[in-house]
Amino acid sequence: MDIRLKNNEVALVGHVLFPLFLTSPADDALRESFSVWADRSREVESSWPFGLADGVAEAFSLIREGAKDGVTEEVLAEYRRVLQGPAHLEAAPWGSVYSDRDGVVFGNSTVDLMRWMACSGIDFSYGSNVAIDHVGLMLALMAWIADRKPELLEEFLGEYFLPWVFRYAELLEKAARHPFYQGLAKLLGVTLEGMRVECGIPVASVRLYR
Repeated sequence: MDIRLKNNEVALVGHVLFPLFLTSPADDALRESFSVWADRSREVESSWPFGLADGVAEAFSLIREGAKDGVTEEVLAEYRRVLQGPAHLEAAPWGSVYSDRDGVVFGNSTVDLMRWMACSGIDFSYGSNVAIDHVGLMLALMAWIADRKPELLEEFLGEYFLPWVFRYAELLEKAARHPFYQGLAKLLGVTLEGMRVECGIPVASVRLYR
């Protein structure tokens, strides 16, 4: 299937998931969304567009369990531990950490992505000094492309996002101790794998260093 036919579903996934990776639960908007994840996530789950049913159900079950008490100190501490730092992150959320030999943020693969964006006319403004290949920004960029330039979706996913994000999701799920972030990691992995399979996206063979 041509992924452009699924651009609305791809955009939905990006819009729903990116704030959970990019924004602290202490933020007022995200704090409010925890009640939605706790109380209405079954509605979201029933219409979730990608991923095998068992994997999606397990992910949403963990997310509901983790969100049921709202944004607790445990949730905030876990966000800092697995997504923010400043301590060492067992699952680094930047693509270049996986795909660059030196394992650095703002590496060569980040520069390649930025060059591709410029050449493709992708005027994606994210108002942040975070490297563009942060998983949260990549999900936001995925939604932006799906909304505005769906003809570029397959190239973006196959060349710049999917080659490393499954390894990231695997490491995040192993590192997470709180059910909300365990479920989020699982949902990321099963969703993007479902997207890859359903839309037949060819994924570039890239050596990973982590």
